[in-house]
Amino acid sequence: SCVTSLTSLADTALITNRLVYGGFSSDAAVSLYSSYTNLAIPLFNLPPALITSIGISLLPALTGAVARGAVVESKKIFSVAFRLCCMLALPAAAGLAVFSKAILLVLYPAEAEACTFAAPLLSVLSSAIVFSCLITVCNATLQAYMKSSLPIVSMAAGAVVKIVVEYVLVGSAWGIYGAPISTVACTFTILILDLFFITIYTPHRLDFYSLVKILIATMASIGLSALLYKFLIYKGIGLLMSLTVSVFLSLFTYTLFTLLLKVITYTDIANVKILKPIAVVLKKLN
Repeated sequence: SCVTSLTSLADTALITNRLVYGGFSSDAAVSLYSSYTNLAIPLFNLPPALITSIGISLLPALTGAVARGAVVESKKIFSVAFRLCCMLALPAAAGLAVFSKAILLVLYPAEAEACTFAAPLLSVLSSAIVFSCLITVCNATLQAYMKSSLPIVSMAAGAVVKIVVEYVLVGSAWGIYGAPISTVACTFTILILDLFFITIYTPHRLDFYSLVKILIATMASIGLSALLYKFLIYKGIGLLMSLTVSVFLSLFTYTLFTLLLKVITYTDIANVKILKPIAVVLKKLN
């Protein structure tokens, strides 16, 4: 919540003035700012708001394991939470990046021109979704180890990066693109510092092998759905139907790839009570 408020405050204070300084008229600056904040930002904020629940649920379980001195259990909890967060955040970010214009046009059909401005901004901004979601897990981990002041240090550093990058880029030839770039730089800075603190003060380490497999599953599923979307549009299928079919294909293929690559384990699914019957069936299918 602090990170979101922080970036919004910086955007409000800097974007319009720096666009005018960079050569835009006041009306054009306000139009660009409106397209960015009213169209791109709400979609960007949606995935982190949903995925934040992972970080919230992680805190009591991890704190309990740390208090008992159960190092193996705490490592497992952190690993599962981080992996599940990546499994949700990466396809969400990739989907918004690839289908940004289509999604905006479906949601705001009466604002086609504004959607055209906002779509590439959302594509750039979408990478920050992954960083924002992982920050939640990292902050919960640091709190579990009684290091709750360290995320404040990370956020302060991220705020400085955000303001400097936005001030420089928005007032230059980059224009309004400096705003999403600064948010990406801000969240990336916070995440890197959080991971640095986790490495120093906790026994946890990132599972890069699983991360690579999730990236492969994401790229394969989004790539296939993007090809299908272009084919359907070429055949004259409507925008909403083309997007809907492509998204469902992406969901199906992503789930399939994560199972084939063993990103999801039997334990992951079986621990969720409502999904346990599915886990049993999948185990029988090997």
